[in-house]
Amino acid sequence: MRRRTFIASATGTAAAAVPLVAQRRTVGMSDVTRAATGMNALVEADDRQGGHSELERAAATGRDGVLELQQRNASERVRRSLYSLAAEYTTIAAWSCIDVRNLDQAQKYLNESATYAGLSQDGPTEMRVWINLSMLAYQRHNWPEALAAAQAAQASSAARRDPFFDSLGRVRVALAHAALGDGRAGLRSLGSAQSTYTKMAERERPRWTAFYGQAELDHLGAIGSSTADAPLTPRPWPTVPWPKSRVPSGATGHSQPPNSRSPGSV
Repeated sequence: MRRRTFIASATGTAAAAVPLVAQRRTVGMSDVTRAATGMNALVEADDRQGGHSELERAAATGRDGVLELQQRNASERVRRSLYSLAAEYTTIAAWSCIDVRNLDQAQKYLNESATYAGLSQDGPTEMRVWINLSMLAYQRHNWPEALAAAQAAQASSAARRDPFFDSLGRVRVALAHAALGDGRAGLRSLGSAQSTYTKMAERERPRWTAFYGQAELDHLGAIGSSTADAPLTPRPWPTVPWPKSRVPSGATGHSQPPNSRSPGSV
């Protein structure tokens, strides 16, 4: 009798739970677009004012909202887009910490962003995270980590599919080699970055890539050429703007114009 009572009770509980699950609204691309709009507002605030604690909190709140949407019914495409947005929101929080020189917290955010980027399975988002991690490691004078992250960027799916991203990864590898004192390896990477860049086709790319172009490559190439006969010692390299947030493909379908603010940091 007790066993039958328990089974009946458990069955009744499960049946009662079904309507609650059914009531949870399915998440669609319209929700992704709304979340992306909120993220773009934070990007614009960052462009105008730079990073600060309030922006960090707002970005973290945006990330939490996106992750809450993940708990609802959604298609695979929507889930990937949401994870991409989570990576973007978390990256904004990281930049706010970098601007106020809280590099330890920035590292935590970027490590978290790497997880979301991987779950998104979006090549450019993953590429951006590796580039960001390489830049932060460079700022922290952690040259081996800067090189490892740059090599991961160069080996990413985005770099394999698009010479533009391949070139960008090779430049980061060059900078890391130079910081480690291997000037010749740095020059080889710069040369391959130049060669790869010439093979790219014009296409729409994420907003955060706007800083990278032929002028930047020429600038780095000129400095690298002057050190061809001797290894470089760790020292600051030319100013390279930090990549900013992007609207994931599938959120609006269009890249945003380049950011007005370009923080100078390698």
